[in-house]
Parts: sequence; structure tokens; C-alpha cells
Amino acid sequence: MQLDPGYRPKWYLPHHAVIDPRKSSRVRVLLDRAAKVAGKSLNDLLYQGPDTTACLVGILLRFRREPVAVSADVEGMFMQ
Repeated sequence: MQLDPGYRPKWYLPHHAVIDPRKSSRVRVLLDRAAKVAGKSLNDLLYQGPDTTACLVGILLRFRREPVAVSADVEGMFMQ
């Protein structure tokens, strides 16, 4: 059996609509990324990235070490 060289596999995510009459955009579409097909889900296949929890603890401890703390919007400085 020959496969078509242009064939690309497809995955479909289960979805449903959520209606909230109090919001300006009343309908939102929610995708179920945890739905498993053949033992795998989209959440399982996405890159998780490094665990930054330990880094955050160090930042908070250094933040409290000095009597004065300074914060700035660095993105706002560079977007001028």
C-alpha cells in the first residue's frame, strides 16, 4: 500500500460552547486538550518548559532582603 506523499495526519479536539449573557462576547468555544486518543492528549505532547518555582522563591527572598524595593515596567521602556 502506497501512502500519498501529501498526506498529513490530523487530530481533532473535542469542543463545546459556553454561553455567558453578561459578557459582550456571549459565546466562548472551549477545547478539551486533556482528551486522550490512543493514550495521548495534546497536553501530554506540549513542551512543558523548565520548572521555575525554585527560581521564583529565590527572587522573592532577595526582594525582601533590602529595606527598599524597586520595580519597573521594562517592556514599557523599550516600546517607546
